[in-house]
Amino acid sequence: MGPWPAARRDLSPFWPGTPEVRTGGGAELARFILQDIRAFLTTLTHLDPARQGLFGHSFGGLFALWLMFGRPDAFIHWIVASPSITWEESFLLAHRAAFDS
Repeated sequence: MGPWPAARRDLSPFWPGTPEVRTGGGAELARFILQDIRAFLTTLTHLDPARQGLFGHSFGGLFALWLMFGRPDAFIHWIVASPSITWEESFLLAHRAAFDS
């Protein structure tokens, strides 16, 4: 089946009340990137916090938007290309106000 089922699980944010399917791994992926990957990279080189960014395309773009809305301090630079904003009936856009509070 290729990488699609894993991407659907790992890159998708979870929103309460949505159908119970194998999605919602976005929080764990965010933790992995922000804690584990950053910690590993600092053992290899100096990381300048002012020059860190995240790029996401398609489902990765959905993940990047979700993380940007919920944790705008996580990265300085955000690049989002063709995000899957129609996923789950455009829940990300429909619930955008919840991220502001």
